[in-house]
Amino acid sequence: MGGVEVLGAAAHEHIDQNLDGDGDRNKARNEPGGPAAQKLKCCVHTGNVRAVRQEGLHRTVFLLNNHANDRRTMEQASRGSVHPAIAALAAQAIVGLGAEPETTVGGQPVSVAGQQHALHQLHGLGGPQALLTAGYGIRRFADNPLVLVLFNSETVPELIEKIDRLNRYFHSHHRHRVHHITMHSIDLEHISRDETRPLDNESLFVCGLYLALMEQVGCSGLRVRFPQAPDGDAWIGFGADIGPIPTTCLQRWLIRWDSIEPRRSLPGLDEMLLKDLPPDLEQPSAMDDARRLILGDINRKWKLADVAEALNMSARTLQRRLGDEGWTFSRLVTQTRVVAAKRLLGKTDMGVTDIGYVVGFSDTPHFSRTFKEVTGYAPSEWRTRPASEDREAERAT
Repeated sequence: MGGVEVLGAAAHEHIDQNLDGDGDRNKARNEPGGPAAQKLKCCVHTGNVRAVRQEGLHRTVFLLNNHANDRRTMEQASRGSVHPAIAALAAQAIVGLGAEPETTVGGQPVSVAGQQHALHQLHGLGGPQALLTAGYGIRRFADNPLVLVLFNSETVPELIEKIDRLNRYFHSHHRHRVHHITMHSIDLEHISRDETRPLDNESLFVCGLYLALMEQVGCSGLRVRFPQAPDGDAWIGFGADIGPIPTTCLQRWLIRWDSIEPRRSLPGLDEMLLKDLPPDLEQPSAMDDARRLILGDINRKWKLADVAEALNMSARTLQRRLGDEGWTFSRLVTQTRVVAAKRLLGKTDMGVTDIGYVVGFSDTPHFSRTFKEVTGYAPSEWRTRPASEDREAERAT
């Protein structure tokens, strides 16, 4: 989220194809995301948000700035475009303040310069508070698996790890650095991959996204302060009453929360991945129990010890029981991710790249290569294969 770049669902099929098998990732990554001239005028209402969802997630980068006089605007504008859903967040906030968005928002990605202009407008209407709270709008996209897997986190460290992998998976320009973490606090820094420093308003907006995600996974009593800011000693509550926010040096965030009660936010995805299990998974076994657990949070970076603890046994016992059934833990995790990917490929219109992240692979080439090794098909080929082959292939996986 600290600048995450997302490659879309139904869009950019040429990129999905290039990334199947041994495709050239760099070549595909540099393909244009579509002509800016095709962006659609949008007044930002419920129908428009739904249209953005249906259009799918396009290649984007969260490069945010509301300083109209910033000399880096044009330089940054050449780095990418802004996810239409994220552009919609700013536009919705502007509408909520009683104004008409000056930036065109539609199903296509918005230029960075256009998003920067929208944030400048939002800042002028509502000040820094409006930027910090714009992240609340991420809840409107709770039916998108890319968002759902973030919501489906039991702890803050797990959420932060998922965001970090999301940033790396999509080669985001901005990322975060964890300086310290405890049961009720985290010290984060918003950073860039190069020597440039994220702009204050980029950091403020992304901080709001992180806070919104943390609230969504069950954190209560959230508050933040910016320790590097001149007035950074004051805690700012994340809720209805937000106090004064510093205006400079906002890249470092100290976030605290009183408690966390994890929420299950994946009923739809859970149902899709867990129902109608193949016959070999319906018999009680260590493999069956472990696979069901992994499918319940398929994006998580599972470790043997984590699964064993959840199943109330030692890691050695689980490893032995899996071995007795002809499995290794690493093979089980890989096969389970492939099973989940097949379900998503068959039941959604998500793009290959997005599915690879959702089911927990480290990058798209790794996902495509592993999927083909297991199934004999590249992910994009799986969707066009004869339906009569599905049952036999499902049993073989």
